[in-house]
Amino acid sequence: MDHLLDRLNSPIWQSCLVAGIGFTLLLLRRYRTGGLLVLVAATWLYLCATPAFVGLMRQNLESQYPYSPATTYPVTDAIVVFGGDGIPDPKSDWQADPDKISRNRLGFAYQLYQAGRAPIIVLSANKGGAIKMARILEIRGIAATSLRIESQADTTYENALYSARILKQEKLDHVLLVTSPHHMPRALAALRKQEIHTIPAPTMKPVEHAMDSSSWFPRRAALQRSAVYLHEYLGLFAYVLVGRA
Repeated sequence: MDHLLDRLNSPIWQSCLVAGIGFTLLLLRRYRTGGLLVLVAATWLYLCATPAFVGLMRQNLESQYPYSPATTYPVTDAIVVFGGDGIPDPKSDWQADPDKISRNRLGFAYQLYQAGRAPIIVLSANKGGAIKMARILEIRGIAATSLRIESQADTTYENALYSARILKQEKLDHVLLVTSPHHMPRALAALRKQEIHTIPAPTMKPVEHAMDSSSWFPRRAALQRSAVYLHEYLGLFAYVLVGRA
């Protein structure tokens, strides 16, 4: 499903599809409906290319579960980390710039563990990502016995499904979920669907790109970012529709 969404979440693809239907209707002399669809396609493409509209999409996702420092969370059974962003350099000084580490999923999970929020960390990422994350945490001083590796998941739904299997096998019912702010609504819904009592623990918001978020002038960078956020909106809708969230 996530692979299909990779195509559907592109504003360019969406606009071309709607415009294609519109032009077909125009050829069939359905002028009113066809013209309206062409107008909708052009308007949607314009909106998704403007920093102001993309900023609104991002804000709506990220504001649902605001960031909170690691020490403010309750003590739970485990910390669950869904992979997907970069991995911080294990040799760097993570204490020198804690805000930078807080913006990374693995880094924030490390801060939660160091704050005593849970004794176990479940790492879920495919293509060797979970193993790499585990190695970095071990370099940072976390014992291998405190880590659980899930490396089969290829989608957010599978992250939740396979992580839940590990949690249920070890009777870890109360967890903190770590992922990026814009990804949290869909990830949280998917894990809670697995009947795991989950507290959202999003990373700190990433630093804004050099783009005026109040501008209604189209930008290529805005068009690229809009696809990321549309993926989350469409993904959550699809998950709810098929019973995955």
